[in-house]
Amino acid sequence: MKRITDNKFILLSALFCAGLFALLWGTGMVLFPHAFSPLNLLLLFLGAFLAILVAVFLFRQRFNRHLYRLAYADLLTGIANANYFEEEGTRRRRAAAPHSLCVVSTDISHFSTINDSYGRQMGDDIILQVTKALQATFGGEALLARVKADHFLLLLPFSGEEGTRAALLRFGAQNSDYAAASHHIKLRFNFGVAEIGDDHTPFTAFVDAAEIARREARIRPDPVLFFSGELEEQLRQNREMEDQMEQALADGEFVAYYQPKFNMATGEICGAEALVRWQRGPSHLYYPDQFIPLFERNGFITEVDFCVLDQACALLRRRLDSGLPAFPISVNQSRLHLQEEGYLQRLTEMVERHRVPPGLIELELTETAFNELGHLEELGRQLKEIGFLLSIDDFGSGYSSLSLLGGFPLDTIKLDRTFMDKALSSSRSQIIVQKVVELAHEMGILVISEGVELPEQARFLLQIGCQHAQGYLYARPLPADAFEALCRQNTPAAPTADK
Repeated sequence: MKRITDNKFILLSALFCAGLFALLWGTGMVLFPHAFSPLNLLLLFLGAFLAILVAVFLFRQRFNRHLYRLAYADLLTGIANANYFEEEGTRRRRAAAPHSLCVVSTDISHFSTINDSYGRQMGDDIILQVTKALQATFGGEALLARVKADHFLLLLPFSGEEGTRAALLRFGAQNSDYAAASHHIKLRFNFGVAEIGDDHTPFTAFVDAAEIARREARIRPDPVLFFSGELEEQLRQNREMEDQMEQALADGEFVAYYQPKFNMATGEICGAEALVRWQRGPSHLYYPDQFIPLFERNGFITEVDFCVLDQACALLRRRLDSGLPAFPISVNQSRLHLQEEGYLQRLTEMVERHRVPPGLIELELTETAFNELGHLEELGRQLKEIGFLLSIDDFGSGYSSLSLLGGFPLDTIKLDRTFMDKALSSSRSQIIVQKVVELAHEMGILVISEGVELPEQARFLLQIGCQHAQGYLYARPLPADAFEALCRQNTPAAPTADK
């Protein structure tokens, strides 16, 4: 809103004084009829008109200020809102040199949970505290706006990716603690950054780019993410995959590949892990790391996992019908399965439809699932009662590995491949691996080492009594027909707990 200039203020004051004088003069003359004259009556009406004019003007100015606050200011914090940010940001962008500014979008992870748990008043207090912190840290050089809730925008001088990242990380670290009354809350900030280049792209496009990077940063370990062409292409591919995933499932494009597990002492196949590939036409193959994280986020992974389980059951049924040895096949189970109602029933119906003994299906859980879900011990007991085998993938990648051995009915642990990467160069890592293997064996749990790629790794495992392994040294994941051909060349042995 434009302020009243000094000249306008002087003119308005003069009009008010003239009107007040005329009003008083005219009123006096009316009160004393002996002094009545047409001039006095005219002055009375002129004074009243000027006074009304000034009152209307002042009311309009006050109303305009109110409209301005509604249009351009955030009512809670008093700082700018998105409308003002875009208008002022456009102006500053025109006046600045190319690549000298960047747009930063930031929010607080799980802020809605804080509001729900502690109340809106505490949420507002956190927003006010964050606003003051942003002003104190960046206020002298930044354009700051609050979009909504915990979502802020900043226009900052761009000091290169390294310098900008360091400044944002420093802000996040210095303002991660919020304490009020008996509550102490850890705040995690997410930052999306878009550097403003020298092209003619509208300013709002850079705001949109920063928003995209912020939303992606919320699901990544790194809290600061810079928008780039690579990120834009990745997100485009993600949208494309999400548009196609349901039809791809219906068309049978999610295909199970099988990586054999070997008894290294005998060279025999003792099992397999079913891994998924997305076959897009005859020449385009998506690997799991290209779509599994996306499907984990949107929940579609549960359908893909059951698709793989269905194919594994069909393979086992073919081997049983042909009189061939059948060994357990492990199938990954997302943590999302474990939250689903009807999960046990769906599993049971799957193996019953294929007439496959549950003991030939090993449900492979990741260690991180145990960090998020508290009811797994009961679920594990129910799965064991049905007859399924249970294993933990990436064992040793978290901080609660050993506690899982005693509290969950495991049949197998799969040592994380990082154990193998460290074991050849660190005597301490070798001792850790050896003790984990010994402890698991004492509890009757089978140990399989993942990622075995070198003969030295295999020799070390055999020396410490770990006979079972899976890795490129022995076989890569294979399509079903190639896997069955490999099995015909090998005498499989059913796995038993190493003793």
